[in-house]
Amino acid sequence: MANRLSSKSEVEKVRSQIRTDDDLWHAVQDLAGITIPRVKVCEDHVAPFTAFADAYFARHRNIVWHASRGLAGKSVLLATLAFMEGIEMGAAVNLLGGSGEQSQRVHGYMTGEDTNLPGTFWGHYGAPRHLLVDDPTKRETKLSNGGRIVVLQASQRSVRGPHPQKLRLDECLAAGTLVSTPEGQFRIEDVQAGDIVHGWDNGGITQGMVQRTRRVGARQTLELTLSNGKTLICTPDHELLTNGGWDEARSCRQGTILQGIRENVKVVAVKEGIRRDVYDITVKDI
Repeated sequence: MANRLSSKSEVEKVRSQIRTDDDLWHAVQDLAGITIPRVKVCEDHVAPFTAFADAYFARHRNIVWHASRGLAGKSVLLATLAFMEGIEMGAAVNLLGGSGEQSQRVHGYMTGEDTNLPGTFWGHYGAPRHLLVDDPTKRETKLSNGGRIVVLQASQRSVRGPHPQKLRLDECLAAGTLVSTPEGQFRIEDVQAGDIVHGWDNGGITQGMVQRTRRVGARQTLELTLSNGKTLICTPDHELLTNGGWDEARSCRQGTILQGIRENVKVVAVKEGIRRDVYDITVKDI
């Protein structure tokens, strides 16, 4: 394939040739300026491109990527996947993050907001800019082929309504964290599928049934000391309801107000914690 795509017809030719993994790997380079590694490093892992191709060609109904936090490039890979699905398939893609900020960060890779990725995505000389209906906003990219990439915060409410063809989620609480239930508080590692837990939905107290629990493994954590004498330990990207709305734990400062089920509390101190086993739960209707 040509290294420089100077016309609409050349771009369409590249798109029409995406039939195999090799086709896809070269197309990602030509259209997005991204080179995805094809070498497997760990014996029980797969190469990043293998995981990418499996998702692109939908070889499984549900696909989960597991890789090291902050170093593996999962969010960039997710942005590349959404980009290719939009321009090549004309697909409607919803990008979901643990917070609106997290989702916008993934979309921002495509719009050139990350200075570590110059000349990629829509800033790449081979990008099919003729497909853009308008300049991408912080929350949406509309394409003339029917494709649409939309930024949403991950929640049951945010994905109700028209269903996209592609749903992409980018995203925990340390062992021992207490989860509020109608029967009292329980450690997160003791919560099971089918349990009812309390939570927040658009600012109101609600409850929902746990659909899935997952031990994520050892992750870097933050420790938030609270005005009620307790300490909240979570991953830096864990979403918390503050007096200013939903935000990641890493954004909390001394004086930040956290809204709770029984009381609001103030953050007294924030410090980097140790690596701990963390858990994630999926709850219906929260």
